[in-house]
Amino acid sequence: MKTKSEYLKNGNSFYDDGTRAYLASIADHPILTKEEEVEISNAIKAGDENAKRRLICCNLRLVVDVAQNYACNGLDFLDLIQEGNMGLMKAAGRFDADKGRFSTYANNWIRGSIMRAIRSKSNIIRKPAYMLSLITKMRKVEASLYSKWGRKPTSIELADVLGITIEQLYNIKNRCCEVVSLNEPLDFNGEQGELIDIVEDFNSLNPETVVVEGITTDDINDILKSRLSERELYIMNMRSEANDYGVMPYREIGDELGLSHKRVCQIQHKSRSKLMGDPRIQGYYR
Repeated sequence: MKTKSEYLKNGNSFYDDGTRAYLASIADHPILTKEEEVEISNAIKAGDENAKRRLICCNLRLVVDVAQNYACNGLDFLDLIQEGNMGLMKAAGRFDADKGRFSTYANNWIRGSIMRAIRSKSNIIRKPAYMLSLITKMRKVEASLYSKWGRKPTSIELADVLGITIEQLYNIKNRCCEVVSLNEPLDFNGEQGELIDIVEDFNSLNPETVVVEGITTDDINDILKSRLSERELYIMNMRSEANDYGVMPYREIGDELGLSHKRVCQIQHKSRSKLMGDPRIQGYYR
C-alpha cells in the first residue's frame, strides 16, 4: 500500500475533488504489522467488532490500490472504491492470520467485488473479458503518462506505448464509451428537450429514396429476414461499420457463437452474396 503522502498527491486523472477528500479522510489509518494482524484476527474470532472495524479501516487504502486498476470501466471511481470496500468487509469477517497476511487474502475479495460490479452495473451492452482487460490496461497507461508528462498523451503516443496500431486503439476506445440514455434531458437556450431530439438516425432511409423507389425500412427488414438465418443476420450486423461499437473482430464473434474465426468469415461472405442477389436491397446493405 502507498504511504499517506503518496495518496494525497494529485497524480491520477480520475481523482476528482470528492476522491481526494476521501483519500485524505483515510490517509491517517496506519498500516498494520503482521503481529497486529494476528492479534486482531484472534479478537475477531472471539466476536470483537471493534477489532474487525480496525482491520477494515487500516486497509481502506488497499481498496484504492486495487480500484485504480479498474478505473474508467463504466463506473465512477468512488463507486469502484465502495464496491471494493464491500469485498474488504467480507474478507475481514473471514480472515485467519495463520494462513498469511491480510492484504494478500483480501485482494481477491476486493477484486472480485469490483469486477462483479463492473459486469452488472456498467455493461448494458456486454463486453467480453479480454476487451475489459484491454480497456483497463489502456486507462492505466493513459493515467500513468498523464502523471509523468503533466498532460494527456496523444492517440499516437498512447498506441506506441501500448504496442498497438492506431486502428486497434480507436476500436478499444469505441468499446469503452459510456452508454447515455436518448432521454437524457437537455437545455436548448432555455427550451427543455431530450438528447433524442438532436440525434440523427443514420439507420433510417432517406425520405426521397423511399418515395422514389417505394421501399420502406420494414421492406428491407423483411428481405433480410427472408434471405438470412438468425445467425447470418447477427454476423452481418456485428461486421457492419454501422455498429455503434465498431466492427467486431471475427475471433470475438466466433467466441460468441462457438465457431472458428475462419467459419465466421465464410458465413459473412456467403450472406453478402445472398443479399447482393436481390436488386431491391443493393445500396442499402453492403
